[in-house]
Amino acid sequence: NTQTVLNSCLLLFFRCENCKDSLQQTYPSIKTLSQPTCQPKKSFVFIKIHKSGSTTLIAPMQKFAYRHNLSVVVPLLDDNIALGWPFKFMPERNIVMPPAGRKFQALVNHVVYNRTVMDQIMEPQTVYITVIRDPKQHLLSSYTYFGLNKDDKIGEDPKAYEMFLNDSKRYDSLPNYFIALNVSRTQIKSLTRNLQSADLGFEYRDFDNNDAIQRFVRQIEREFAFIIVLERLSESLVLMKRKLCWSMQDILHIYKNRKGQSWGYEKINPESAQMAYTWSKVDTLLYDMAQRKLNEARKGQEKLEEEMELFENIQKSITDFCATMKKWNTTNLYDPEPLVIEKSEFNEEFLVNRQFCVPLLLHENYLTLIFKCRQFPNHRQCKENINFLHELYSLIHGVHV
Repeated sequence: NTQTVLNSCLLLFFRCENCKDSLQQTYPSIKTLSQPTCQPKKSFVFIKIHKSGSTTLIAPMQKFAYRHNLSVVVPLLDDNIALGWPFKFMPERNIVMPPAGRKFQALVNHVVYNRTVMDQIMEPQTVYITVIRDPKQHLLSSYTYFGLNKDDKIGEDPKAYEMFLNDSKRYDSLPNYFIALNVSRTQIKSLTRNLQSADLGFEYRDFDNNDAIQRFVRQIEREFAFIIVLERLSESLVLMKRKLCWSMQDILHIYKNRKGQSWGYEKINPESAQMAYTWSKVDTLLYDMAQRKLNEARKGQEKLEEEMELFENIQKSITDFCATMKKWNTTNLYDPEPLVIEKSEFNEEFLVNRQFCVPLLLHENYLTLIFKCRQFPNHRQCKENINFLHELYSLIHGVHV
């Protein structure tokens, strides 16, 4: 019957022997590597902060979960993007719940951070990771991306943005599409002011409460195992690799959403530019804390600069190689010779090929769909998209099912 055929197809989709063989070539078994001094952390939450490079960073996180066959939190809704954001995180309403007695090992989609609730659905000893960006650069990116410059009709040039900086409270109206969500119920109530802190669970009503701000910054410092600083990305990722006992290939990525502005703060009056830090005071204090923590993390780290240089060289090599993916598709399964990354004191030898590149290039909602259907094959969305899932599988692994 139809259900039997569906289950057979999904079983084939996720358990193909060719898949296992190809992944084994790309990622050598831990038994073939030099004996590690620690065990990789395989249960993690990545709080994806808007406009802070998180679309780039979610890909290696998802790829790590895919490689290690982790159980991943997936959205209940079909968009496969957010776990209830911009509302408070409520698992029973926002996610496909696990079977009784089971917990998840990875959470990476957009969500408002709530440690108490998340600990209830995640495995014990889960580590929490996030990323923070310079508030001044974050504000410009958010202002443009979320369309405030369009809805307010104040223009899109540097002069208009300077008007916003000099009177942010006046111009901080939410875009029309956001207002339609019923803002009285949303956790997020501003898309320019302290958005990074709001994504991390800080309440809008406390934006001017100094005591609450200090408690919040201390809480985030205490609860997160690692905070990536976007402006120090290579340094952050190498240090995170060491702390979590991950491998070099686990932190490699392909940059996404880097279109940016045709102009920057060089066009803005310096005094006006500094207003960005005043407007997002909580984010500024959070960023200062993250910088300090990163400085502390690098103390006593041997050969850190050498590993960062190697990482950046490998990063460039895999970016150039994976750019050829535009020539690969589900009908043309011929692949070029894999790129061999040679062994060094910081990494084992590994291959860069289709299985390596595609998970880094795919949009996050495609991998989320794969996670959803691997874990919950009877979900309606999986039944409706079985052919598309086959195409994704072929694209990743270069074999037809």
